[in-house]
Amino acid sequence: MISDVMKYIAEERINETVSASASFGTVIASGPLQVRIEDRLLLDESMLIVPSQLLFRSIDISIGDQTHTIVLSPGLLVGDKVIVLHLGNRWLLVGTVNGKE
Repeated sequence: MISDVMKYIAEERINETVSASASFGTVIASGPLQVRIEDRLLLDESMLIVPSQLLFRSIDISIGDQTHTIVLSPGLLVGDKVIVLHLGNRWLLVGTVNGKE
């Protein structure tokens, strides 16, 4: 996923149709995902490119007759601070910064 996004950025940069700029934002809703950028712009899920490592992930493990769910990544939570790259009409969530506000 990340390699596809980086390839997209490189191709668009070559074509000079996309300029990338970094910003910080805050997750204000997790389902559906919404991110507020510097108190001036609200991004919804359709405008965001979210790498799989920022999504909720869990696995079920069976031990004997019991099944346990282990959370590998809680995903993005309300209040998380995020780094975003502006790529034309889309925004790439790069990662989180120092957890919650």
